[in-house]
Amino acid sequence: MVQSMGISARYGEILHYLNRMYDRSRLAKFSFLQPILRLPAMLAEKLLGGAQIFVGILEDLPYAHNRVIATDDPDDIAFEYQLPSELHTRRRQFRWAIRRAFRGHRKLFLHQQAELNFGHPCGTVCFGDDPKTSVLNMNCRAHDIENLYVVDSSFFPTSMGVNPSLMIAANALRVGDHIAKEFKDKS
Repeated sequence: MVQSMGISARYGEILHYLNRMYDRSRLAKFSFLQPILRLPAMLAEKLLGGAQIFVGILEDLPYAHNRVIATDDPDDIAFEYQLPSELHTRRRQFRWAIRRAFRGHRKLFLHQQAELNFGHPCGTVCFGDDPKTSVLNMNCRAHDIENLYVVDSSFFPTSMGVNPSLMIAANALRVGDHIAKEFKDKS
């Protein structure tokens, strides 16, 4: 999916991007150099001429080796994440399709490597019929805790590369109906 951010490539956005790149680089320890980034940001604004910023989003398929890991510190979590080779292949194909779709327009890819974004995490709480291989049943109730339901995006195997908010709401309504029915049946 290609998503318009509604943002023009102006000085502030460019400088923000360059600062993020700098903070991730080996140069980050030399913070006194960071103000120099203002010069390339000004030059880039002139060269880009108010270009529009788009984001390319690919579905991250659910791989068992990618997961959230509990740590000894209850206030801390860790991620174990590896980019599979098929994702690199899909990314190359996606970029080719973008180049083709935007043929005739100037374009610039800001990242050469895939950038992870944990904005819509999914798949951290598996569901299924077997408590040995899943945490939740099909109605989002925990196998081991009768009154615990999980209705956020962690229930979904994937977001399909789009914002899952509407699907979260729809699933919450579905689970709410199920809970109401169970409550009514017990009374």
